[in-house]
Amino acid sequence: MSRWSTDRLALGCATAGALVLLTTGCGTAIVADDPLPEPRTEAPGKPGTAPPCPSPGLSSARGTAGANTPGANALVAALGLREREGAPYTTYADIFSKVIVDHPRGRVALCVTDPVRGEAWVAAAGKAHPGVDTTRVDLYRGRYARHETQAARERLRDWASYPFPIHVVAVDDAGLRVTTSPAGARSKEFREQLTKDAGLAVRVEAGEPVLPLTGDRPRPPRG
Repeated sequence: MSRWSTDRLALGCATAGALVLLTTGCGTAIVADDPLPEPRTEAPGKPGTAPPCPSPGLSSARGTAGANTPGANALVAALGLREREGAPYTTYADIFSKVIVDHPRGRVALCVTDPVRGEAWVAAAGKAHPGVDTTRVDLYRGRYARHETQAARERLRDWASYPFPIHVVAVDDAGLRVTTSPAGARSKEFREQLTKDAGLAVRVEAGEPVLPLTGDRPRPPRG
């Protein structure tokens, strides 16, 4: 397992054989008995505005056995976020911050740095996929775009140069989250140095190192 944190979403559109499928002109499958979406968690902002990006931990319970609902999966595909290539994603990749599937159930939280262009993104997805209900996409404002946080993470690659161990560097809409030793988490100087090197906000937390796996057993880190 890599020490670099990756954000993984269950975006597959698995469907049960007994369910009736509807297909849009673009080939996006929607399950006919997809559960009705829950109301959005936060009140929507005025046009061109958006509330702050929520934490995934605040999401409602997802579909059966932890799977994402088919309707939410269809929205992710329509936005171009499954493959992250081609329109409409490539047109708006510079404002993309984070996506939370089934926040709450049946809805998608799309965090962007520019809500006005975010509205255009959702409209473009709806035009390209008329069979997908894009009113289930809720816009939020992210502090940083994903390409900014990924570049910042690359600037912290020289872990050995720091006085405290770095276990994980994770990206989020609000910046980077660095996991280190308890002493490192208490060090103001360490946090300031990481923030300076990254060029954006860094949150430092105490945590355990991630052990690489050998077969089905953890392997102690080298050195």
